[in-house]
Amino acid sequence: MFYQPYGPENTVPSDPEQISLEITTRCNLDCVMCPHGLPNGMLIKKDASDTLIDSLLATIDEVKYWHPIGTGEPLLARGFWRIIDALEGRSSPGVVMNTNGVLLTRQNVERLVKAPIQHVNVSMDAALPETYKKIRGFDLRKVVDGARRLADAFARTPTPAGNMLFISMVLMRENIEELPGFVLLAKDIGAHGVYVEQLLPPTTPIEQWVVRRDDFEFRYQDQRLSGYPDLNDKYVMQALNLADELDIKLSGPELFYKQDQSAANQRPCRVVAYGH
Repeated sequence: MFYQPYGPENTVPSDPEQISLEITTRCNLDCVMCPHGLPNGMLIKKDASDTLIDSLLATIDEVKYWHPIGTGEPLLARGFWRIIDALEGRSSPGVVMNTNGVLLTRQNVERLVKAPIQHVNVSMDAALPETYKKIRGFDLRKVVDGARRLADAFARTPTPAGNMLFISMVLMRENIEELPGFVLLAKDIGAHGVYVEQLLPPTTPIEQWVVRRDDFEFRYQDQRLSGYPDLNDKYVMQALNLADELDIKLSGPELFYKQDQSAANQRPCRVVAYGH
Protein backbone atom coordinates (compact mmCIF):
# COMPACT_ATOMS: atom_id res chain seq x y z
CA MET A 1 0.00 0.00 0.00
CA PHE A 2 1.26 3.47 -0.85
CA TYR A 3 0.37 6.60 1.10
CA GLN A 4 -0.01 10.08 -0.28
CA PRO A 5 2.13 12.70 1.46
CA TYR A 6 0.16 15.23 3.43
CA GLY A 7 -0.57 18.41 1.48
CA PRO A 8 -3.15 21.20 1.53
CA GLU A 9 -5.94 18.72 0.86
CA ASN A 10 -4.64 16.15 3.38
CA THR A 11 -4.00 17.68 6.78
CA VAL A 12 -3.17 16.03 10.08
CA PRO A 13 -6.18 16.54 12.38
CA SER A 14 -4.08 17.23 15.51
CA ASP A 15 -0.51 17.67 16.69
CA PRO A 16 1.42 14.50 17.61
CA GLU A 17 1.82 13.86 21.34
CA GLN A 18 5.23 12.18 21.15
CA ILE A 19 8.36 12.23 19.04
CA SER A 20 10.46 9.06 19.09
CA LEU A 21 13.85 9.60 17.47
CA GLU A 22 16.76 7.20 17.10
CA ILE A 23 19.42 9.49 18.49
CA THR A 24 22.36 7.08 18.01
CA THR A 25 23.24 3.49 17.17
CA ARG A 26 26.56 3.73 19.01
CA CYS A 27 26.95 2.05 22.39
CA ASN A 28 29.64 1.79 25.04
CA LEU A 29 28.60 -1.73 26.10
CA ASP A 30 28.29 -5.01 24.20
CA CYS A 31 25.55 -6.91 26.05
CA VAL A 32 25.24 -10.55 25.07
CA MET A 33 21.52 -10.35 24.15
CA CYS A 34 21.99 -7.23 22.00
CA PRO A 35 23.24 -7.02 18.39
CA HIS A 36 26.13 -4.92 19.74
CA GLY A 37 27.37 -8.04 21.51
CA LEU A 38 27.51 -10.28 18.46
CA PRO A 39 31.09 -11.02 17.42
CA ASN A 40 30.58 -10.23 13.72
CA GLY A 41 28.82 -6.92 14.31
CA MET A 42 25.46 -6.13 12.75
CA LEU A 43 25.00 -2.42 13.23
CA ILE A 44 26.16 0.66 11.40
CA LYS A 45 27.20 2.89 14.28
CA LYS A 46 26.40 6.57 13.88
CA ASP A 47 24.52 9.47 15.46
CA ALA A 48 21.48 11.31 14.20
CA SER A 49 22.55 14.13 11.90
CA ASP A 50 22.70 17.77 12.97
CA THR A 51 20.03 18.48 10.36
CA LEU A 52 17.68 15.99 11.99
CA ILE A 53 18.36 17.44 15.45
CA ASP A 54 17.69 20.93 14.09
CA SER A 55 14.34 19.75 12.69
CA LEU A 56 13.36 18.20 16.02
CA LEU A 57 14.26 21.35 17.95
CA ALA A 58 12.18 23.42 15.52
CA THR A 59 9.06 21.37 16.31
CA ILE A 60 9.63 20.30 19.91
CA ASP A 61 7.19 22.87 21.30
CA GLU A 62 4.36 21.00 19.58
CA VAL A 63 4.68 17.69 21.46
CA LYS A 64 4.12 16.48 25.01
CA TYR A 65 6.86 13.85 25.13
CA TRP A 66 10.25 13.23 23.57
CA HIS A 67 11.59 9.69 23.55
CA PRO A 68 15.15 9.04 22.31
CA ILE A 69 15.04 5.46 21.08
CA GLY A 70 17.32 3.06 19.29
CA THR A 71 20.00 0.45 19.81
CA GLY A 72 22.56 2.92 21.11
CA GLU A 73 23.29 4.76 24.35
CA PRO A 74 21.73 8.24 24.17
CA LEU A 75 24.19 9.88 26.57
CA LEU A 76 26.95 9.22 24.03
CA ALA A 77 25.34 11.43 21.38
CA ARG A 78 26.04 15.13 21.03
CA GLY A 79 22.55 15.58 19.56
CA PHE A 80 21.01 14.21 22.74
CA TRP A 81 22.75 16.83 24.85
CA ARG A 82 21.82 19.59 22.40
CA ILE A 83 18.18 18.74 23.01
CA ILE A 84 18.59 18.37 26.78
CA ASP A 85 20.31 21.75 27.02
CA ALA A 86 17.61 23.35 24.86
CA LEU A 87 14.98 22.07 27.32
CA GLU A 88 16.72 23.48 30.40
CA GLY A 89 14.26 25.17 32.74
CA ARG A 90 11.21 24.10 30.77
CA SER A 91 8.25 22.05 31.98
CA SER A 92 7.67 20.28 28.67
CA PRO A 93 8.00 18.22 26.62
CA GLY A 94 8.57 15.42 29.12
CA VAL A 95 11.66 13.34 28.34
CA VAL A 96 11.19 9.55 28.51
CA MET A 97 14.46 7.68 28.05
CA ASN A 98 16.51 4.53 28.54
CA THR A 99 20.19 4.46 29.47
CA ASN A 100 22.71 1.82 30.46
CA GLY A 101 23.83 4.14 33.26
CA VAL A 102 27.55 4.06 32.47
CA LEU A 103 27.64 7.82 31.83
CA LEU A 104 25.53 8.93 34.80
CA THR A 105 28.41 11.02 36.12
CA ARG A 106 27.82 13.87 38.54
CA GLN A 107 28.18 16.41 35.75
CA ASN A 108 25.79 14.59 33.41
CA VAL A 109 23.21 14.03 36.14
CA GLU A 110 23.17 17.72 37.05
CA ARG A 111 22.75 18.56 33.38
CA LEU A 112 19.90 16.07 32.98
CA VAL A 113 17.83 17.25 35.92
CA LYS A 114 17.69 20.79 34.53
CA ALA A 115 15.50 19.40 31.72
CA PRO A 116 11.90 18.16 32.14
CA ILE A 117 12.84 14.52 32.68
CA GLN A 118 9.70 12.46 33.14
CA HIS A 119 10.97 8.89 33.19
CA VAL A 120 14.43 7.31 33.11
CA ASN A 121 14.93 3.57 32.81
CA VAL A 122 18.41 2.32 33.71
CA SER A 123 19.11 -1.10 32.18
CA MET A 124 21.01 -3.37 34.57
CA ASP A 125 19.92 -7.00 34.02
CA ALA A 126 21.45 -8.37 37.23
CA ALA A 127 21.55 -7.90 40.98
CA LEU A 128 25.05 -9.33 41.42
CA PRO A 129 28.26 -7.85 39.96
CA GLU A 130 29.49 -11.19 38.61
CA THR A 131 26.26 -11.81 36.70
CA TYR A 132 26.21 -8.26 35.39
CA LYS A 133 29.80 -8.69 34.19
CA LYS A 134 28.80 -11.80 32.23
CA ILE A 135 25.82 -10.15 30.58
CA ARG A 136 26.98 -6.54 30.13
CA GLY A 137 30.75 -6.74 30.46
CA PHE A 138 31.07 -3.82 32.89
CA ASP A 139 31.15 -3.05 36.62
CA LEU A 140 27.67 -3.10 38.18
CA ARG A 141 28.81 -1.05 41.16
CA LYS A 142 29.65 1.93 38.94
CA VAL A 143 26.22 1.78 37.30
CA VAL A 144 24.49 1.50 40.69
CA ASP A 145 26.42 4.55 41.87
CA GLY A 146 25.21 6.48 38.81
CA ALA A 147 21.60 5.39 39.28
CA ARG A 148 21.72 6.35 42.96
CA ARG A 149 23.21 9.71 41.98
CA LEU A 150 20.28 10.28 39.63
CA ALA A 151 17.74 9.18 42.26
CA ASP A 152 19.24 11.63 44.76
CA ALA A 153 19.16 14.46 42.22
CA PHE A 154 15.53 13.71 41.39
CA ALA A 155 14.67 13.83 45.09
CA ARG A 156 16.35 17.24 45.43
CA THR A 157 14.81 18.75 42.28
CA PRO A 158 11.27 17.39 41.80
CA THR A 159 9.51 18.77 38.74
CA PRO A 160 5.97 18.56 37.32
CA ALA A 161 7.33 16.26 34.61
CA GLY A 162 7.55 13.42 37.12
CA ASN A 163 11.21 12.44 37.61
CA MET A 164 10.46 8.72 37.74
CA LEU A 165 13.42 6.33 37.93
CA PHE A 166 13.13 2.63 37.11
CA ILE A 167 15.78 -0.06 36.77
CA SER A 168 15.18 -2.81 34.26
CA MET A 169 16.04 -6.43 33.67
CA VAL A 170 15.82 -8.67 30.61
CA LEU A 171 14.92 -12.03 32.12
CA MET A 172 16.96 -15.06 31.11
CA ARG A 173 18.19 -18.32 32.59
CA GLU A 174 21.40 -16.66 33.74
CA ASN A 175 19.68 -14.04 35.95
CA ILE A 176 16.16 -15.21 36.84
CA GLU A 177 17.12 -16.24 40.39
CA GLU A 178 18.30 -12.65 41.01
CA LEU A 179 14.95 -11.01 40.28
CA PRO A 180 13.89 -10.74 43.97
CA GLY A 181 17.34 -9.30 44.74
CA PHE A 182 16.86 -6.87 41.87
CA VAL A 183 13.74 -5.53 43.62
CA LEU A 184 15.82 -5.04 46.78
CA LEU A 185 18.44 -3.25 44.69
CA ALA A 186 15.79 -0.87 43.34
CA LYS A 187 14.72 -0.04 46.89
CA ASP A 188 18.33 0.54 47.95
CA ILE A 189 19.00 2.85 44.99
CA GLY A 190 15.85 4.87 45.63
CA ALA A 191 14.21 3.91 42.34
CA HIS A 192 10.44 4.07 41.96
CA GLY A 193 10.22 0.67 40.38
CA VAL A 194 11.46 -2.25 38.34
CA TYR A 195 10.65 -3.05 34.73
CA VAL A 196 11.23 -6.56 33.37
CA GLU A 197 10.73 -8.28 30.05
CA GLN A 198 11.41 -11.64 28.49
CA LEU A 199 13.99 -12.36 25.82
CA LEU A 200 12.34 -11.84 22.44
CA PRO A 201 12.77 -14.16 19.48
CA PRO A 202 15.93 -12.72 17.90
CA THR A 203 16.12 -11.27 14.42
CA THR A 204 19.33 -13.20 13.76
CA PRO A 205 18.92 -16.99 13.24
CA ILE A 206 18.80 -18.21 16.79
CA GLU A 207 21.26 -21.05 16.33
CA GLN A 208 23.86 -18.45 15.29
CA TRP A 209 23.37 -16.24 18.36
CA VAL A 210 26.28 -17.40 20.50
CA VAL A 211 28.44 -14.94 22.43
CA ARG A 212 31.49 -15.95 24.47
CA ARG A 213 32.86 -13.71 27.21
CA ASP A 214 35.72 -15.05 29.31
CA ASP A 215 34.43 -18.39 30.63
CA PHE A 216 30.74 -17.57 29.97
CA GLU A 217 28.98 -18.74 26.82
CA PHE A 218 25.62 -17.14 26.04
CA ARG A 219 23.38 -19.18 23.74
CA TYR A 220 20.22 -17.23 23.03
CA GLN A 221 18.00 -20.30 22.60
CA ASP A 222 19.17 -21.86 25.87
CA GLN A 223 18.69 -18.62 27.83
CA ARG A 224 15.04 -18.05 26.87
CA LEU A 225 12.85 -18.83 29.86
CA SER A 226 10.17 -20.43 27.71
CA GLY A 227 12.29 -23.53 28.33
CA TYR A 228 12.03 -23.05 32.12
CA PRO A 229 8.44 -21.89 32.75
CA ASP A 230 8.19 -23.14 36.34
CA LEU A 231 11.48 -21.50 37.30
CA ASN A 232 10.43 -18.24 35.66
CA ASP A 233 7.05 -18.12 37.38
CA LYS A 234 8.50 -19.01 40.78
CA TYR A 235 10.90 -16.07 40.85
CA VAL A 236 8.52 -13.64 39.19
CA MET A 237 5.98 -14.41 41.92
CA GLN A 238 8.58 -13.96 44.66
CA ALA A 239 9.65 -10.64 43.17
CA LEU A 240 6.08 -9.35 42.86
CA ASN A 241 5.31 -10.22 46.47
CA LEU A 242 8.51 -8.56 47.65
CA ALA A 243 7.74 -5.47 45.55
CA ASP A 244 4.36 -5.23 47.29
CA GLU A 245 6.06 -5.35 50.70
CA LEU A 246 8.58 -2.68 49.77
CA ASP A 247 6.12 -0.46 47.88
CA ILE A 248 8.15 -0.82 44.69
CA LYS A 249 6.37 -0.93 41.35
CA LEU A 250 7.18 -4.06 39.33
CA SER A 251 5.80 -4.12 35.82
CA GLY A 252 6.46 -5.49 32.39
CA PRO A 253 4.74 -7.25 29.52
CA GLU A 254 3.94 -10.94 29.71
CA LEU A 255 5.82 -11.92 32.84
CA PHE A 256 4.36 -15.38 33.34
CA TYR A 257 4.35 -18.54 31.25
CA LYS A 258 1.41 -20.09 33.13
CA GLN A 259 -1.84 -18.25 33.78
CA ASP A 260 -2.70 -18.06 37.48
CA GLN A 261 -6.41 -17.36 37.84
CA SER A 262 -6.61 -17.32 41.63
CA ALA A 263 -8.04 -14.08 42.98
CA ALA A 264 -5.12 -13.62 45.40
CA ASN A 265 -2.64 -13.45 42.55
CA GLN A 266 -4.31 -10.97 40.21
CA ARG A 267 -2.26 -7.91 39.34
CA PRO A 268 -2.44 -5.81 36.16
CA CYS A 269 1.03 -6.89 34.99
CA ARG A 270 0.42 -10.61 35.43
CA VAL A 271 -0.15 -11.97 31.98
CA VAL A 272 1.04 -15.05 30.12
CA ALA A 273 4.35 -14.81 28.28
CA TYR A 274 4.78 -15.46 24.60
CA GLY A 275 7.35 -17.60 22.88
CA HIS A 276 6.57 -21.13 24.09
